[in-house]
Amino acid sequence: GINAEYGEVWEQFRLLMRGRETPRARESFERGGYYSITHAPKLEVIGLNTVAFSVKTNITKEEVEAQFVWLESTLNRAKNAQRGVMILGHISPSLSQFQTERTLWFRQVMWREEYTARFNDIMSRYSGVIKFTR
Repeated sequence: GINAEYGEVWEQFRLLMRGRETPRARESFERGGYYSITHAPKLEVIGLNTVAFSVKTNITKEEVEAQFVWLESTLNRAKNAQRGVMILGHISPSLSQFQTERTLWFRQVMWREEYTARFNDIMSRYSGVIKFTR
């Protein structure tokens, strides 16, 4: 997982967020590379560590499960506060964009199947809260 050695990355991130960072965001970022911040009174921004869902990751299932539990808790908190949510991530839960005509038959997916299913289930249950994913 992510640990204190990523402190410099957090500091750069904090500078970009201009005072919107919170102890909770720092703790989740250092634990697993994911975070949430309140960007505006009615908008929560969630940054997921989607590398953890990749078919090529060595991150443990326990670490991934912790991120999913955190995501649901964060979405529920935003729902209760009547805030919309924007979800950001690096790797999308889709087919690889690097496939070519010759490899289309192979259909290489970017995320492990069980993580895609779990993510889609969460997105469906909180579809009224989620305003944008990228």
